[in-house]
Amino acid sequence: MNQYIEMSDNNEARKIITDTIKGLVGGRVIHSREDIIRFLCGEGFDIPDVSEDSITVSAPDEPGNTLTFTGYLFSSQFKLTRSATDIEVTTGEVGA
Repeated sequence: MNQYIEMSDNNEARKIITDTIKGLVGGRVIHSREDIIRFLCGEGFDIPDVSEDSITVSAPDEPGNTLTFTGYLFSSQFKLTRSATDIEVTTGEVGA
């Protein structure tokens, strides 16, 4: 994935990365934020910062050009659990 993304076009790069990750979550390849971080590192991205609510990435050849991803998928709360019949998103909220 990374070889096709020009980080200098941040909006397009953000969309490609987000869509790819959503596809991997939907395909049950990614189950947690840790999986997302491993995937991004495996694709050659650097991860200069991780907070409770976000992941910041940069291309190795553009360390000053970063993208910060926020939202549930990129938060420490994101985790999918497996059950015998289905997969459900664990939100960490009671009654959600």
